[in-house]
Amino acid sequence: MGHENISAGTIGPRVSKNGNVSILSNNHVIADVKEAQIGDPILQPGPFDGGVSADQIATLAEFKSLNTRGGNNVMDAAIALTSVVEVGTATHPDGYETSSSTTVPAVIGMPLQKYGRTTGLTRGTVDAINVEIVVCYETVFELCSLEANFVNQITVRGLASTPDFSQRGDSGSLVVTDSSALNPVGLLFTSNNVLAYVNPIDPILAEFGVTIDGAGSPPPPPPPSGVQLYVAVSPGASPGGTTLANEDIAAFDGSDVGLGGFAIDVFAITGPSEILLSFSAVGSVPGLGTVDDSDIVRFSASSLGTTTSGIFSRHFNGSDVWLTRNGEDVDELELLPNGNLLVSTSGRVRVPGVSGADDDLIQFNPSSLGSSTLGSWSMYFDGSDIGLNNSNSEDIDAVAIQDGGIYLSTRGSFSAPGSTGADEDVSEFLPTSLGGGTAGSFATPRTLDGSTVGLGSTDVVAIDLP
Repeated sequence: MGHENISAGTIGPRVSKNGNVSILSNNHVIADVKEAQIGDPILQPGPFDGGVSADQIATLAEFKSLNTRGGNNVMDAAIALTSVVEVGTATHPDGYETSSSTTVPAVIGMPLQKYGRTTGLTRGTVDAINVEIVVCYETVFELCSLEANFVNQITVRGLASTPDFSQRGDSGSLVVTDSSALNPVGLLFTSNNVLAYVNPIDPILAEFGVTIDGAGSPPPPPPPSGVQLYVAVSPGASPGGTTLANEDIAAFDGSDVGLGGFAIDVFAITGPSEILLSFSAVGSVPGLGTVDDSDIVRFSASSLGTTTSGIFSRHFNGSDVWLTRNGEDVDELELLPNGNLLVSTSGRVRVPGVSGADDDLIQFNPSSLGSSTLGSWSMYFDGSDIGLNNSNSEDIDAVAIQDGGIYLSTRGSFSAPGSTGADEDVSEFLPTSLGGGTAGSFATPRTLDGSTVGLGSTDVVAIDLP
């Protein structure tokens, strides 16, 4: 695991803060010492082990800057936003499984263990505490050009059975007591041929305001009963008395982050604090510059709701993969579990391997994402096969997929065998086959009758399922 520009390291504990979950690891593993930017992708596996952009499991959220100008450091640490789907709380089965959430301080002679990317499960004892060490992070012609001094550190000596407590690639490992309690003690960050060096865990947790999701932590809240939808609507809707603008989602206030002049065409919630967005027209996005209506941006949130904050990064550059014609505006997207993107366009679309209409969903299989997007296209859902080709009003402008069902809404009223609906409604299609020969049936009743929740005078333009 690691930042896209480093080799590989180890996922430390999963931690929680304000309802969001994050990976805790070293600064030099997921923040590239001083080179990374908030919002950068974190890959699993790391680049050295073959990881590519499609392997992103988290987004860099915070890091403790390293003092490399002669001052003292107490931690080499950073966190990256993720989800309970991407990252669990246990090591591999051959490790110690799940740690406690209750930390303990190190004492000399304390038996410890860790599970790392390179050496797996190793055991040792605390050799010393309150240790000072200088760590070299960069060399030029075998001379150190970037170093940092650390104080109040822990050293661990391996047992005879595992004399190398740590090797390169184990950085970021959570070090816990070698007992049934499995109490977290520290975060491994470097080693030499004799000793491993560990940051005490408590200052790190305090720095980021997080707690470890361990065996003593409450489980994530269960999903709500029934189907819960996030929606974006055309202007004028006030569901439950809440007025939504065209740059808002019902959990995202776009005006707070510089999108007051935009209309959100499509969104997909891909993590507890991450949203993919596309817009109805070309515009300038804070931190990114010009964004086309065929592009997709990622918003990494530090807070959501009535007070929204966070940063933007480019996720998908449509012009790199032939979305350049009028009518090829991305007006719907969905992220599949395998990392592929489903896209619908506002008009006809012609890309290598696929020719489709605004009632179709085409699938993009990425080999790289971001400012340099590469990959291939295929047909996923052919709307004309199920009767969605009678008028422009049957353009699919909102879609979400869950448990095999395709939830969709259209630009206007639609009528297909077995189902009818208006632009404020959401219906579930249950496919028996997909691709060029799409077949199946619509579930009854509708998932959402918009007229019953204050959306009768507006169009549902984007949806997502938590």
